[in-house]
Amino acid sequence: MSDELLNKMPRFALFTSEFCFIADDSEAFAERAKKCGKLLDISMAPGAAHTLEAEEQDSDIMKQFWEDQLITFEMLIRDKK
Repeated sequence: MSDELLNKMPRFALFTSEFCFIADDSEAFAERAKKCGKLLDISMAPGAAHTLEAEEQDSDIMKQFWEDQLITFEMLIRDKK
């Protein structure tokens, strides 16, 4: 994605996992988005693989994921004002 196209995107958060096979790419994209002023935040689920859906919903990993989702939602709401 070009920076020109990235600059047309709304602000966003990026979610990835420590052992995700595209985590490095996600972090690189997050850095580019940050430089363009589009990144709200990046959340890295420690100890998790690519498929968070496979985690037990009451695990610490998922609890952190849902907490990060809530924080991001609140950031997006504040960002609209």
